[in-house]
Amino acid sequence: MYSIILKLLYFFTFGLILTKQLGNTNEILIAASSVMSAVYILVFFINLSKKHQKISLSRLEGFLILFVVIYIIYTFLNAIYIDKYAIKQLLIDNICYITFILLLLDFKRYKNIREDLFHFVTLIFSTCLLLALIMFVMGYSKLEISSSYLHFISSQNYYDIFGEKRLSWLMTHKVRFAVFCLLGILFISYNQKLNKFVKILFVSLGLIDIYISNSMTVLFSTLILLLFLIDFKSFNRYIKWIIFLGGIGFSGILFQKYFSILIEERDIFTFGGRRFIWQSAVEFIGSNPFGVVNISEKYSLMTTYYGNEIFYNAHNLFLNEFMKHGIIGGVIYLIVYMLIQMKIFTIDKKMLGFILSIFISCMMDVVFSREMLPIFLYAVPLIFYANDFKSKI
Repeated sequence: MYSIILKLLYFFTFGLILTKQLGNTNEILIAASSVMSAVYILVFFINLSKKHQKISLSRLEGFLILFVVIYIIYTFLNAIYIDKYAIKQLLIDNICYITFILLLLDFKRYKNIREDLFHFVTLIFSTCLLLALIMFVMGYSKLEISSSYLHFISSQNYYDIFGEKRLSWLMTHKVRFAVFCLLGILFISYNQKLNKFVKILFVSLGLIDIYISNSMTVLFSTLILLLFLIDFKSFNRYIKWIIFLGGIGFSGILFQKYFSILIEERDIFTFGGRRFIWQSAVEFIGSNPFGVVNISEKYSLMTTYYGNEIFYNAHNLFLNEFMKHGIIGGVIYLIVYMLIQMKIFTIDKKMLGFILSIFISCMMDVVFSREMLPIFLYAVPLIFYANDFKSKI
């Protein structure tokens, strides 16, 4: 029964992403993942009351749980002081952090569950990568699922709006889908139940999905990840030369296709205009040292670089946290983020590629929000044990 609850939690977080708008605004959104998280939290404490078990934590794990708890408490108290109307959405978001802590504890108690879930999540990732590509080939870039309808958005529609076709699958933004694919590549790479051919097939699918998502940052980040994950020592000399020459050829094609776009349209020297957004965000933080909790029309960013266009996030995960929860909340979030990355690095030195790829992605966009917040937080406890399921690509 407990295993079924956990699988449902991961299924509605990673696979079937359902959302429901509460009230008359778009500011409060609840997902099926949030509901399943609440169910899991309830079942966890019922199970705990029936069966007491001592859990041994490392110092790093203890500090991580401590600072996540501090983050939850501080952001709640700060919201009461700053904007009590934003508390509902904050509580929904903080359910993810509570679930994260409980998953860490559960995976310490039940070793067989974490391995089963790792393979289950890998299956979800593989299925989504394949279905997303099929959907794009059929002419659609996004599928919106709610309790009352299915809405397919055509690739041409995206092209008319943004001047580019971008695959985002069930996600609210192309970058979040691209990072979803990046996580999928990591899980597939470490899954020892998959043979080498299947791994290469689905890793390639992940790369294709990232490519057609049109997120150049995440594509670059994923290539860094693969450089660390691929065991080049296991290949003979001829295979190495094929990979080397193929890599040069692929890089040349990308360079030829995207150089002018990166220089002119994306303006790479200002990180696509983000430098000006970051400057505006820093000024915003200086004016609102305790944050605003909810960045809405009342609190937004505007830069002269984009004319009169208004932004509701800092296009940088860390700056965005400072904007929402103030300097203290932002510092606590940074500590939590660093502790997670430190724990991942202690598992396997090859995880440095994953750490770098995630960091680069977070520096360029607010990656872990909406549906990607629980996806990342619930993936992390499994990643902590990825070395137990490891096999070579």
